[in-house]
Amino acid sequence: RNTATKEGLSFEEVCQKMDELYERKPVFEIVLAGTGMGVDKNLTKEAYEAIMQADILLGAERMIRDYEPRIEKKPYYQAAKIIPYLKELQENRITARVKRVVILFSGDSGFYSGCESLYQSLEQEISKGTLSATLRILPGISSISYLAACTGVSYQDAAIRSTHGKACWQQELLETIKYHTKT
Repeated sequence: RNTATKEGLSFEEVCQKMDELYERKPVFEIVLAGTGMGVDKNLTKEAYEAIMQADILLGAERMIRDYEPRIEKKPYYQAAKIIPYLKELQENRITARVKRVVILFSGDSGFYSGCESLYQSLEQEISKGTLSATLRILPGISSISYLAACTGVSYQDAAIRSTHGKACWQQELLETIKYHTKT
């Protein structure tokens, strides 16, 4: 405090500001990473590095099986399990050791992926202040891109559809094939 001008903060005000800053400091760096076709050689370098630097690795069992994060891995890939797990870590102050949480998704994180709904759920928790984290998405190579590269056929004019998670996909697919040369 400048005693001549009475400018500055009191000790209590400084402590309060520090508490506010500490509480707002993200506890976790959460990365949602697409794994492409599921083999290391098809991972982007950025996704591979995130996996190698993970403290905690989450995702379907088949995707996390071959990796050893620094602390632990769990076969969680849905918000219903991931969010309570992260909140428990945060509340138990285990977070001093945990910084990087990487959650793996098959294929491209932006194409018929569970990544979108998890991202929205995590964003909600962060916005409400119930989860202290930063969040980012790393794309994976989609099977469509991979197929196009292998066959030498572009997909810029293709009608792209997925049957993943759809109960009644046959009619939609038949309609698409009927009206689009390249499906």
